[in-house]
Amino acid sequence: MRAGFHIRCGKLMQRAASFFPVYAEPETSIRAYLGQFYLGNHQIKPKEILMPELDDEKTIQEFLGIRLIHPKRGTKKNLVQMACQNARVALQNKLSLSGLESTGNKD
Repeated sequence: MRAGFHIRCGKLMQRAASFFPVYAEPETSIRAYLGQFYLGNHQIKPKEILMPELDDEKTIQEFLGIRLIHPKRGTKKNLVQMACQNARVALQNKLSLSGLESTGNKD
C-alpha cells in the first residue's frame, strides 16, 4: 500500500493511494515503487520526498537522486502523518470492499 500527497510550491496538487506488491522488507517495496514511479513513468522528480525513516535510506537516495527527509516537527511532519493515515484508511476501505464483495458472491 502506498499513499501520498503530491505537493508543488506549497500547494496540494494530488492525493494518491495505490496498491502494489509487498516484499519482505518495507525498504524493498518503497524502492521498487519509487523507482517505477519516478524513473519508469517519466514523472518530474521532486527535490525532496517527505517520508518516515527507513534503514535503506542512503541507497534509495543514491538510486533516485532525490533527498529523503524525515521531519521531526511542524507542517512537514503533519503531512507525513496525514499520508500515513490516508494509507491506513485506503487499506481499510479496500479490505472492507473485498469482504463485502466476497460475502455478496456467496449469497
